[in-house]
Amino acid sequence: MHSVTSCECERSNSELGLLKTFLRATMGQDRLNGLALMHVHYNLELELDVIVDRFRVRT
Repeated sequence: MHSVTSCECERSNSELGLLKTFLRATMGQDRLNGLALMHVHYNLELELDVIVDRFRVRT
């Protein structure tokens, strides 16, 4: 086992930033609307499996 260097952490953060930018840029209007509604109605009981199946990116 080896220790993580600051360079590795910075690289990981950079990759995460690129991934988040890509996901934001490619998010469709339906998915964005659904996520906004989930945020507004945060106190409702949700069926997470159904939500994940509906909004999962299919390859």
